[in-house]
Amino acid sequence: MGPPASSGFYVSRAVALLLAGLAAALLLALAVLASLYGHCARVPPSELRDRGAPAAAPSLPGQQEPTAQPGPTAEPDVAATRSNRRPPGPWDQLRLPPWLVPLHYELELWPRLRPDDLSASALRFTGRVNITVRCTAATARLLLHSLFLDCESAAVRGPLSPDAGDASAGRVSVVERWFAVDMQYLVLELGDALQPGSLYELQLGFSGAVSQDTREGLFLNLYADQGERRALLASQMEPTFARNVFPCFDEPALKATFNITIIHHPHYVALSNMPKLSQSEKEDVNGSKWTVTSFHTTPHMPTYLAAFVICDYEHISRIERGKEIRIWARKDAIADGNADFALNITGPIFSFLEDLFNISYPLPKTEVFPEMQVSDSDHDWVILNLNVTGYYRVNYDKLGWKKLNQQLEKDPKAIPVIHRLQLVDDAFSLSKNDYIEIETALDLTKYLAEEDEIIVWHAVLMNLVTRDLVSDVNNHDIYPLLKKYLLKRLISIWNTYSTIIRENVTALQEDYLALYMDYAITVSPFTFNETNVIEAVAASEVGRYVAKDFLINNWQAVSERYGTQSLVTLLYVIGRTISTDSQILELQQFCSNMLEEHQRLTVQAKLQTIKNENLKNKERSARIVAWLRKNT
Repeated sequence: MGPPASSGFYVSRAVALLLAGLAAALLLALAVLASLYGHCARVPPSELRDRGAPAAAPSLPGQQEPTAQPGPTAEPDVAATRSNRRPPGPWDQLRLPPWLVPLHYELELWPRLRPDDLSASALRFTGRVNITVRCTAATARLLLHSLFLDCESAAVRGPLSPDAGDASAGRVSVVERWFAVDMQYLVLELGDALQPGSLYELQLGFSGAVSQDTREGLFLNLYADQGERRALLASQMEPTFARNVFPCFDEPALKATFNITIIHHPHYVALSNMPKLSQSEKEDVNGSKWTVTSFHTTPHMPTYLAAFVICDYEHISRIERGKEIRIWARKDAIADGNADFALNITGPIFSFLEDLFNISYPLPKTEVFPEMQVSDSDHDWVILNLNVTGYYRVNYDKLGWKKLNQQLEKDPKAIPVIHRLQLVDDAFSLSKNDYIEIETALDLTKYLAEEDEIIVWHAVLMNLVTRDLVSDVNNHDIYPLLKKYLLKRLISIWNTYSTIIRENVTALQEDYLALYMDYAITVSPFTFNETNVIEAVAASEVGRYVAKDFLINNWQAVSERYGTQSLVTLLYVIGRTISTDSQILELQQFCSNMLEEHQRLTVQAKLQTIKNENLKNKERSARIVAWLRKNT
């Protein structure tokens, strides 16, 4: 059958299937990689200790290169592979079992950072955490998250009285502790089962290493101030990096209160979510003096919102609606007045958002670090909507987007993965709604050859490899350019995961077959009907003509079987690519005998809207093509 008489571009079924297949292959590969990301351990167990013992620590100017110091002698019991030691169990699941609900954390952290000392021993921390939990099901096995931490001690106290202060509470023996590396669990095997409905306290001692090469967990940040090289420690817990700092129930739904204490060198100030409660002094075994800073109890919150900073910054402050706002910055920046602007706008911004959303800011104070450098770049910048804690998009001025793009190209890992995802997704969304140019969003993808995080690639492909791209053959200009541009940058992440894919084919098959069978028994068999078939056919450029011809010949039968409203829906699908008034007129004439007057008016208005949107998208596509030709 020849092509229809109506205007349009015709391709063979083979070419249409090829276009759809290529896009589907990209998305399938992404899904496979995403599955592997959660299914496979990011490092083998034998390398866990190496992560905490860097071969050479960074040195400050004028300082002799330090000699690496050995870590603690206590070796954690790391789980062997499933095949030769541990049978399948709850440690193979992505989600924690529901046996325990955390209620409160008593957390103490002691980083050994000292001024002018970046030796391996100074970049370690120790800690203790007592977690009050409620048992919901009898269990003699406890699981909580822990990654790159040595568990120095573990005890369980209880059952407790409701106030959790019963000094006479008994103890439940811990028979064994081991790590399930794949899912990042610390597993405690108990001598007796915990009883449902009772409260218990998990008491854990641990140690770990400050991160130097990534901004995950507790990380080191180097900067220059008053002519000297200086260091600070800060935390980045989202999305799942709290487990890098202390053993915890690291899932967003498992909220609890926190009492946080930080032990630090007297030269530094310690900050956390809440205001300071008390401060004291203690000596270590060598007689060195340390400051102990404790903070007020937090509201109920997930682990990823816990925050710590240890620094020698200075601050300026003001009161806004009864709450203190402090701007922290380098001493040079404070003296030069560079923090004044941040102080003057932060209060009004918070007040505006409180009024806009009719929600009061829940904490009694706000600490702002407008210039914290997360790399050695020559410029400062600030990412808003920190940790994506609000449901809104963030726009920057042209200079801000330019600097963010420069940072991504120079050192993408300086920006945490959650913010790389945020930047890409926000930029494309803002461009679609005419807040920024599409070229600004595309510029953020230039660094992708260095991107090895699946979730960021997912955002990129969802915004670039759209359904319209493969279903509309009028995009023949953009498709080969986009394919060349993306494949060139996909090589790195594919090489990273291809070996893992080959080694885990069986596991993947098991996962996907189980998922498919679960879908088969849970999804209603009546969710797919004949109108869905027509809509599916009309979803492609060629199929729209087929569906249109079918409706012309069978509109009365379709109307009688499914009602005229189904015709309205199908007309919208058929008209998805219209871009001229003559095409609108053609569809109006086509449906004039099918619909009531009010339905015809509704369809006309909707088709006009579709036309305007398509004209806008054509212009957008032309600009994408021009950008790709320039950058491919």
